[in-house]
Amino acid sequence: MPLKMLIAADDFTGALDTAVQFSAKGANVRMTYGDWRAAFSEETEVLSVDLETRHCTPDTARERARSLFSFARERKIPYLYKKMDSAMRGNPGAELAALSEVYEGAPVMVVPAFPKIGRTVRDGVLRIAGVPVAESAFAHDPLNPVSRSDLCGLLAEQGALGAVSVRAEQFCAETAQRAPFWIFDGETGEALQKTGALLARAGLLKLTAGNAGFGEILAAQIPWVSYQAPIFRRSGGILLICGSLHPRSAEQAAYAEQKLGFYSGAIPADLAALQNCWETEAGMRTQTELFHALQDGENAVVRTAGCKGAVSMQTAQTVSANLGTLCRKLIRTGAVGTLVVFGGDTLLGVMEALGCKELQPVCEVCPGVVASHLESGFDGTVISKAGSFGTPDLPETILRFLAAQPS
Repeated sequence: MPLKMLIAADDFTGALDTAVQFSAKGANVRMTYGDWRAAFSEETEVLSVDLETRHCTPDTARERARSLFSFARERKIPYLYKKMDSAMRGNPGAELAALSEVYEGAPVMVVPAFPKIGRTVRDGVLRIAGVPVAESAFAHDPLNPVSRSDLCGLLAEQGALGAVSVRAEQFCAETAQRAPFWIFDGETGEALQKTGALLARAGLLKLTAGNAGFGEILAAQIPWVSYQAPIFRRSGGILLICGSLHPRSAEQAAYAEQKLGFYSGAIPADLAALQNCWETEAGMRTQTELFHALQDGENAVVRTAGCKGAVSMQTAQTVSANLGTLCRKLIRTGAVGTLVVFGGDTLLGVMEALGCKELQPVCEVCPGVVASHLESGFDGTVISKAGSFGTPDLPETILRFLAAQPS
């Protein structure tokens, strides 16, 4: 079974929430990070790669993307999807510039809207719940603030020059070569469907970019070998690790504690940022309390408390690594049946702590929230999402999903 689709994402949850759209259509999908060359296999139809470029400099992001795209072109992989953040954080322009360079100016179709979760594009301007993205909470993102709402300008600032904003009904396939990047408007799911059908008829789905929203449309346009993913089994307690600094994740963690009775494992931000966090008296006490809560049949939330304003990249990485280490310690006690992770950097920290390089996305719990199996390190269900996704009562939705699984 030759590899048919390569997804290039800039963070972990992005690679995952797009990959699962292809799982839903019957494709055999794997998601990996780090040494992506080792993940290519004859049994995989779709490979989703986390390049970890969200927090890089534009030059580093461009170089990492160029390396992967060059490999894809050498292998003659038919379809390539550049997964971008739904709020356009990170280095999307630098990565699209690398894609255009490797494919010698072939036009890239960019569909950045995701109406299901409130991301819409009108006249080339990205809006979050109706608010231009540069005026939304993403303008104050602690690590990747977004300063422009006009997508052509945002991409140009990072090196992707010559982008043209267009509505699907205005687009003429015969003139596609006139611009390196075409950015399509989209305010409804129906609009995305029309764009996908238009590009399919024109044979322009080979090089595309967007998020999980258009990923779902793209997956439906390509035939796959029908693959039966393994089923989930419900067992043990739920450990919810909230490492995201986004206000929505904080709301969801609070909901789990206050409305659903999850044990609250709040870790002071200054403790979570210490290299030897779990060797301190406070750290060891936290581990013991969480273990006893899970062993007694409770579900538990682990989150940082008291973090205000911007944080350095080094601090963010240390916190993610510490949360990953704590997760590994608790999993090894046998008390964790389901792992729920909020935040892409946090999920990466967990994977690294478990020594796991690949996972298999199986299905969506709800838009942007993915249930997966790990290749190694943990036999239970892993449910994850980007920090900004989901409604405040998401933990309740997750509980309903788990209750429907066989024990």
